[in-house]
Amino acid sequence: MFVAFHLRSDVDLAAYVDDIERLAEDNGFSALKTSRTTQHKNHFTFTSGPLAGFSYSMFNGPAGEHVAVVQFNGQAGEKLKRALIQYGAVSTAFPETNPWTTGAMDDFCRQYESAPASRQGGKKSQRKAKRRHCFL
Repeated sequence: MFVAFHLRSDVDLAAYVDDIERLAEDNGFSALKTSRTTQHKNHFTFTSGPLAGFSYSMFNGPAGEHVAVVQFNGQAGEKLKRALIQYGAVSTAFPETNPWTTGAMDDFCRQYESAPASRQGGKKSQRKAKRRHCFL
């Protein structure tokens, strides 16, 4: 299994990774360790080329799972944001593509607020459907 989490650019990636390792150890997950890159750093940052500004840290868990924490800053962040906007993608990584800040989630949820009770199976089912789709 592999999962990646985006970390805001205003968060110190190295300190965040150190905190994860410390908290994992404190809670009995001593096998959760980050992959150390050169110079014993707990993350890697591209400093040139098309990925300049992209940083990541990889964790390996006791069951073989892989977890990444990623950041997109500088050139890499701008390139990703432009691509997301160009293709109409949704991502909480940038305010311009975040459906919660752009109002897109409100628009999506409105279509469930006005659905007739007969289609949804009554008011109780309507409320459940609304929560399921809109996290309300």
